[in-house]
Amino acid sequence: MDGFTVKVSELPFKTTEEDLRKELQKLFSPYGEIKITFTDEGGDQSRTAAVQLKNEETAVRAVKELRGERVQGALFRIDIDRLRRKRIQPPP
Repeated sequence: MDGFTVKVSELPFKTTEEDLRKELQKLFSPYGEIKITFTDEGGDQSRTAAVQLKNEETAVRAVKELRGERVQGALFRIDIDRLRRKRIQPPP
């Protein structure tokens, strides 16, 4: 079974990765086991995270339900990462 990646962007840059990881873990934990990796796509102004979920159904539900949520008071952007959607191993 392929995993699906949700792209979470426009995360506050002033927050540490550790704090962001904790907040994302709390937000995404209702959707099952996840894997979080950070990328430097946001440049100097914001951070981007890739959150790997078990399957497409779970990823679509997470995107719908988490739109409008905030991390460290900042509204973030959340979408299915179309570039990484296939051939990703699901979390163990």
